[in-house]
Amino acid sequence: MRRSAVGVVILVGLSVSGCASSTQGVVGLSSSFSSPIVSAASSAAPPAVQAVVPQVVPESTFSKPATAVAVKEVGEEAGVGCTSDLKSDCTVLFIVTELGWGSEGCRRPVVDGQAHLRVTIETVAAPHMIDELDATSFLVENWGTVDRDGFASSVAPVAGCGPERGPFTAPVEAGLNQRSWAVFSVPAGAPTLYLAPPSTGGRWEWNIPPAQ
Repeated sequence: MRRSAVGVVILVGLSVSGCASSTQGVVGLSSSFSSPIVSAASSAAPPAVQAVVPQVVPESTFSKPATAVAVKEVGEEAGVGCTSDLKSDCTVLFIVTELGWGSEGCRRPVVDGQAHLRVTIETVAAPHMIDELDATSFLVENWGTVDRDGFASSVAPVAGCGPERGPFTAPVEAGLNQRSWAVFSVPAGAPTLYLAPPSTGGRWEWNIPPAQ
């Protein structure tokens, strides 16, 4: 299992239903990250107080995650391969319909420091040919979790507990509606699940509910 540092990105003006496009670039991050708000004091004169002006990052209303991260709710629609802000112009629409701790019948032992996370996804694919990057957006290797310290970890399918054949294991097929579930081994207590398809340049995140 790999771990890598994940920066915190402030979301501005997320739409109710976001969608990712493989044909458009992702909006860049604000350049103010590298500039100090107040200049350092000097021996010649005290620093001047500078006004802090919030920077609004422009975003499309239905074509991609804003900047690098878009937070979604379970049951909230999103999509990939969009050519406009209309969801009818997206190649694949998808919804995470289930997200929670536990394996519900999977009797595999839990590794120390890990926990079982069950995820169910539904996809609706357009009838025309689908770009390969869009079709493989939902494979297991594109999913992961972020812990409370901001570090990312890949998910590991629990043997014998899914995933079923479908978006987690194979490219989405044109014209098909598909549903697939899987049980993943992830760091215990991780608060965030994410999906980061290579075609988007960003990722979606879902808040994982606390264990009962």
